[in-house]
Amino acid sequence: MDATNDWSDWGFWDGRFHWTIAKACDNALMVLLFETMQASRGKTIWGKLGDSSRRNERKAEITKEHNAILDAIKQRDPDQAASRMREHLRSTRLAIFGES
Repeated sequence: MDATNDWSDWGFWDGRFHWTIAKACDNALMVLLFETMQASRGKTIWGKLGDSSRRNERKAEITKEHNAILDAIKQRDPDQAASRMREHLRSTRLAIFGES
């Protein structure tokens, strides 16, 4: 993800990051949910992430969040990994929908 400035390529690698985690969990429901989300990524609501005037700022935030998740996984700390993933999902929801 860090190696590209193209939003489409970046989105592909973002998806691969999440897909890799979903597959590693060996949880069929999580994989199904992920695949359903991936199928909707081209839709209008996901487009809000790509159309943002703060795109580079958001990409930096996401990179930081992904690194925190990855670090927790590397440390084999499932509670920390889950906590970091919840934070990432909250910030993504906020980026798409705004305050709720």
